[in-house]
Amino acid sequence: MKPISVMKHLVKHELRAQRGLVLLWLGLLVFYCFPKEDDTLFGVQVQGFLLPILALLIVFRSVSAALPANAEAHTHSLPLRRSSVFTAKLLFFTLALLLPWLVCVSTYRLGYGFTFSHWLWYWADYLISAAGLGFLTAAMCSLDKAGKVRLVLCAITLVALIAIARVPESRSFAQAISMLVLALGSFIAWWRQTITQKGLPIMVATLIAAIGVQWTWTWDWRELPVPSYTASTLTFSNAKQTGAQKL
Repeated sequence: MKPISVMKHLVKHELRAQRGLVLLWLGLLVFYCFPKEDDTLFGVQVQGFLLPILALLIVFRSVSAALPANAEAHTHSLPLRRSSVFTAKLLFFTLALLLPWLVCVSTYRLGYGFTFSHWLWYWADYLISAAGLGFLTAAMCSLDKAGKVRLVLCAITLVALIAIARVPESRSFAQAISMLVLALGSFIAWWRQTITQKGLPIMVATLIAAIGVQWTWTWDWRELPVPSYTASTLTFSNAKQTGAQKL
């Protein structure tokens, strides 16, 4: 089979296997993005709470179905390369979860006169958070380790997520970098675990790095440089300034 045909077959297989959860998630997404006037704040918050849970449940079920230890569910992908299965799942997550989510959050900023660069920064904010949680879930599911190892990993993951979430608004820039590290590291760990079954060291290093970056990152790219005609402090003086312009 050609690579494109293989991808189509695997993505269709994922859609059939997860169609119930995907349809439920898309339905909640529509209600969340286009709330009615009589919707209560509690109802909107409940929908916002259920959306990430359903999305992560879809990721969990999809990755767990292709684990080497799950022989019954893994039979459909045995003749295929592991890289093909990995790519197909990544494509499925993008089409079924990520793109609808970005379209949903984009409706909140329609009519604001955003330029293309504004939209890119706006999407990047949501993309980093979604990718961090999604790839983290996929990597943790793909490890498929013994109970004690999984318990320790879950404890470290919980500490990392709490550390990232419980940061003041003034350090939100560090939070973004920490989530970016978590997303990239989890993606690499998931890939390595899928191909070579050696993703555990990368996953542990990623969690430690994400916690460390959260509390050590100092560069805030949002700060604008002080213009050359101003100073950081305001001073008053009656002394004659050299080179001053006479009016």
